[in-house]
Amino acid sequence: MDSILYRLIWKRSICLIAFFIAYQFLQVNTYSNENHDFELNKPEQNNSPIFLKLKNDLFVGYAMNPFYHESSLEEKLLNPTKKIYSSGVLNKIHLANFLNDHNSQIPYLDVLQFASDYIRQCEIEGINHDIAFAQMCLETGFLKFGGSVSADQNNFCGLGAVNKNTAGESFKSKKIGVIAHVQHLKAYVSKDKLNSPLVDARFKYVKRGSVKTINDLTGKWATDPKYGEKIESLLHRMYSI
Repeated sequence: MDSILYRLIWKRSICLIAFFIAYQFLQVNTYSNENHDFELNKPEQNNSPIFLKLKNDLFVGYAMNPFYHESSLEEKLLNPTKKIYSSGVLNKIHLANFLNDHNSQIPYLDVLQFASDYIRQCEIEGINHDIAFAQMCLETGFLKFGGSVSADQNNFCGLGAVNKNTAGESFKSKKIGVIAHVQHLKAYVSKDKLNSPLVDARFKYVKRGSVKTINDLTGKWATDPKYGEKIESLLHRMYSI
C-alpha cells in the first residue's frame, strides 16, 4: 500500500514539474510574439539579446530575442565606436532606463518618447544616437540642468551657451531641441546636406567635417579638456547596464 501511494505521489510531482516547465516556456514564447516593443523587420532589433515586454508602454518583464546576433552586439559593446557619423546600437527602452536611473523625476512615458526622438532624428541624419544621447546626458546633467541653460529652453546640448552668463538658444519643443542637437553634430562631422529642415541657428558657424570622433569634440564643442573622455565614459556606462 505504501509503495502504491509513493508511486502516485511521485507521478503527480513529475506532472507538476512538467506543467511548470511547459508554462514557463509558453510564457517566454508569448513575450516573444506579442506585447513587446520590437518590430522584427527592423535591423536594430537584432542588437538586443532580450525583448522587454511592455503593457501600455510600461515595462513588465523580459523574454529572449530569437533574432539576436550575439557576435555583432558583443563586438560593438566591447569595442564601442567613437565615430559620431555612424550607427547606434541601443534601443529606446535601454536609453530611457539609463536616463531614468539618473533622473526619476520625469514621467517614464515622456522619457521613452524623448529617447525615441533621439533615435529617429539621429537615424535621419546618420548620427550615432548612443553618442548623441550620452552627450545630452552630460550637457544637461541628465535633464536636471542647473546651469545657465534652463529646462524650458529645450536646449539639450548647450547650443549658444558659450559661458556661465549666457543662456544660449531656445526651442519651441523638445523634439525641435533634439533636431537642433543632431544637426549641430552633423555640422561638425560631415559636409553632407541635412535631410531635415534646418532648425540649428548656429549650424553656419561650424567648420564642416572638422570632427570625426568623440574625442575630437574637445576644444571645439567645449573647452573642457576632458570633454570627450566624459562622453566616452557615459557611453561605456550605457552599454554596461
